[in-house]
Amino acid sequence: RKEQKRVTYSVGFPQGAPTDITRLTELVTLITGVDADANGNIFPVPEPKEPRGYLIQKLRESYATATGDPDELAFCRWFLADRATRPVFPGAEQTVPDAFEKLLEAGQLDEASLLTFGDEENVTRVRNARKKATEVEAKSPR
Repeated sequence: RKEQKRVTYSVGFPQGAPTDITRLTELVTLITGVDADANGNIFPVPEPKEPRGYLIQKLRESYATATGDPDELAFCRWFLADRATRPVFPGAEQTVPDAFEKLLEAGQLDEASLLTFGDEENVTRVRNARKKATEVEAKSPR
């Protein structure tokens, strides 16, 4: 078997005071549909009156001009960015498409599949690479 090189990413998350994470909390609540009280109890929130896509766009616009905790802002701007073109994590230079290509080339198909985000072309590429790897392994002497 061919030795596979593993690529690992480490991501730091914002760690500000509770007052610094108001927008982050709003984002998480909007995306998940749940909130938490001061004791950490999770509860569902009512559906918003406006469509979620509209509210996410408004939140994206508010982050574009927001000031405050730079780590929180960087994380939320990254999270709200287009997954097809954003970096693999806040502050990274490598984009998701670049990481996908490198993982696919390295044969790290499980990791590459995590970066397809439902893109049918990339899902098919991973599927075909798995099929090819299985065929090559079946033909290899043991």
